[in-house]
Amino acid sequence: MNIKNIILNNIPLPIIRFLRDYKFQGASGKEMFRNIGVGVDYSCQPKVLLCYVTNTFHIQDWAKQKGTRGVECAALIESLVNNNCRIDVCAYNYDGTISNDYDYVMGFGPAYRKALERNPQAKSILYLTEKPPFYSLQKEKERIAYLYERHHIKAPVNRSGLFFNDEDIDKADYIVMMGKNGDEKLLTSKKVFLISPTGLKSDGYDLKNKDFNKAKKHFLWMGSRGAVLKGLDILYDAFSEMPDLVLHVAGLDSVDRRMLSKIKPSNVIDHGYLQIGSEYANKVFNECAFFLFPSCTEAVSTSTLTAMNFGLIPLVTREMSVETNGIDYLKSFHVNDIVEEVEKWSEADSSTLSKQAELVRGFAKDRYSLNRYSQTMSHILQIIFNYEQ
Repeated sequence: MNIKNIILNNIPLPIIRFLRDYKFQGASGKEMFRNIGVGVDYSCQPKVLLCYVTNTFHIQDWAKQKGTRGVECAALIESLVNNNCRIDVCAYNYDGTISNDYDYVMGFGPAYRKALERNPQAKSILYLTEKPPFYSLQKEKERIAYLYERHHIKAPVNRSGLFFNDEDIDKADYIVMMGKNGDEKLLTSKKVFLISPTGLKSDGYDLKNKDFNKAKKHFLWMGSRGAVLKGLDILYDAFSEMPDLVLHVAGLDSVDRRMLSKIKPSNVIDHGYLQIGSEYANKVFNECAFFLFPSCTEAVSTSTLTAMNFGLIPLVTREMSVETNGIDYLKSFHVNDIVEEVEKWSEADSSTLSKQAELVRGFAKDRYSLNRYSQTMSHILQIIFNYEQ
């Protein structure tokens, strides 16, 4: 056992969580990328500060991304350039100096809030990449209580309030929110624009090699930090009642792994982090017919979109705002209902599942493409800038 595992297995969980959160929220460095898209007559261009991520400026291999934020940030910057803006970009947790001459501040996080304080004249565009804070907190507490009811395990609030708070909503002039039609009703007093993210994909993956007679007994959960709000503990309990089926787990946070280790059944395979596009990841996708993800506070789950890009049939909750191409959402997140749904799908006709998988992959490729994200974002920004002129 290496030093990292010794620490994770022996130091009290509250201390591990504190160290993880400190690293997660800590200073991102001092880099600010300035004057992107600047023209000769720059005085006529709206000046925008984007507080989001900066890894897009350091990507060496776009095929080996851990998530979609880098490529979406590049598309967002392109959309701002297409709207004749000159742009500065910093990370959401940038702690360096911020000037006071911006016309618009877009993004989220501590840097976004600091920029608005320094630029009271600027219009604020909140980029809301999850459900509103009040909604997320309510749903996460509901899941925490359900875990305690079943196992007397005390899980902390993990994600709600980490990036967004209610004050961000109150102060926003405009909100660009990840979600599907109807989600804007959660924010009735605000000007809300909806957008969908993208998913990772591998053009070399061949869905035709999948044996659905075997694959329909295998289900994949693929998440990251926040396993309780993403329903993994519920799936552990559900699969303990279905020993003939297999749950594959990918991307599980090490702290969550330790917290849930005592309730993990023997028919769960923990693959650790999957590098999308790798031979190993393709093997896992090929073994599974379904993506099972009873999460409660996602906006539009990019892990679900990634799974759909590989032809996995999504069995997800309505709260995630993923359009599932005619597949019914999970009835509820309760264990008994999950067992009922999973057993039903595991007995489905293999040829029908094969056809459905092809439809899912084609739907995701069209509905959640990077091109559509770029077009939608450009249109949203055009509306905002035209309104302010």
